[in-house]
Amino acid sequence: MTASVLLTLLEREIPMRGSHGLSSVHSPDVNDASAGLHLGAPRVQCGLLKSYSSKDGYGFVQCEELFAIYGSDVYVHGAELPDGACCGSELKFCLWLSKKNQPQARRVTLADTCSSDATAAFELLPWNFHFEDCETAAPFPASHWDVARVVSWNLLAPCYATCKAFPDAEPLSLRWPRRAAQIRQVLTRLDADILCLQEVEIDRPLQELLPLFVEGAENERHCYKTVSCKRPSERSDGCVVAFKASRFNVLQEQRLSFDDYVPPGDEYAAYRRGSVAIVLVLHPLGAPPGWTLIIATTHLAWAPDNEAVRLWQVAVLLGEVQRFRSDRVVICGDFNSCPGGEVHRTLSSAFLSTYGDIETSRATSTNATADGGNGFAEMIDYCWLLRGGVRLSRRLCLPTLDELRLWLGSDSALGPVPTLVASGRWPSDHLPVAAEVILRP
Repeated sequence: MTASVLLTLLEREIPMRGSHGLSSVHSPDVNDASAGLHLGAPRVQCGLLKSYSSKDGYGFVQCEELFAIYGSDVYVHGAELPDGACCGSELKFCLWLSKKNQPQARRVTLADTCSSDATAAFELLPWNFHFEDCETAAPFPASHWDVARVVSWNLLAPCYATCKAFPDAEPLSLRWPRRAAQIRQVLTRLDADILCLQEVEIDRPLQELLPLFVEGAENERHCYKTVSCKRPSERSDGCVVAFKASRFNVLQEQRLSFDDYVPPGDEYAAYRRGSVAIVLVLHPLGAPPGWTLIIATTHLAWAPDNEAVRLWQVAVLLGEVQRFRSDRVVICGDFNSCPGGEVHRTLSSAFLSTYGDIETSRATSTNATADGGNGFAEMIDYCWLLRGGVRLSRRLCLPTLDELRLWLGSDSALGPVPTLVASGRWPSDHLPVAAEVILRP
């Protein structure tokens, strides 16, 4: 049987499902070992999914061995990718060549990385997650009903964790199962009574992330109950609030899509950013009747030039919060606004920022490649407590910028702070913020 006949049979067995402008498969010479096709048994290669665009329907696989031969990453059509594949996924595939001698991946399968992903949970930054006492209030016993630990964290949704967005990161550090194992470890150590999470892919099972989960649990009182709000349109992520069933009952819940509040007309198109929020009315178990806590979380519009949009979104959120007429209000989330901005000044007029005294010397998000390589390291995640209604007892100690540089592999005080997620020792481009609050006036 000739090589051309064999290739014809192979093409019939695994037809291309949409060419997207690609030429037909090139028929290599029988003795061309670099083509990776042998009589009857194409050679199996391994690589990491470096990028994938659902819009374009294709991506590229990083394989050092094939890059040395062909000088390029390996093209992969979206139809060839198995379910669950994401940036950083370890893939096994057969090599095919286009007429232009460009490498393509077919017969793609996911490699089993469960063991290494689980190990990554114990390779985190040397952060001890210590809570420090604050001067605003003496700490109460942790078992008291009116003390609650609130944690807020932007998890970096898998759809945004790409090598294009983080060019200084190896694909391995962006793989979702690996990052999910690390996130779970961090949340276990923080042991929150109330979790406010942003950039959560809503359709994925929360068991990946939460150390305790209510669905199907043998003892529901010791698990988290959750309320989620997905971003509109084709977005896959959103916000989630989780609270321990042993500590709270939910009395009311409201999901906000800020786009629903935008007036009609093209002049307001810039305000339609797909941002969402959740507002919950919780009753602490053991508290007197009518005693409630308002918890809200949001992820405001991104980009430096959207401060006016964020200010309008905050006004909408505060308007909805005020409808519940409670003095005990905590608002957490990724506000994408630095200290001193209009959003920060507006909230500070009525709320206490958990980290108000150290905000300019800490960062909750870092990206060394931002701003043309000048880097970004700022406080943009907050936990706001309504003045006069909620008191701050303790807060999670945030690392200094010098500590982050040391932990992330850069001891230079002059260069930008390294990107958090790029190191592979932290699962997000954000750090969590957390506070232990006292609800009793």
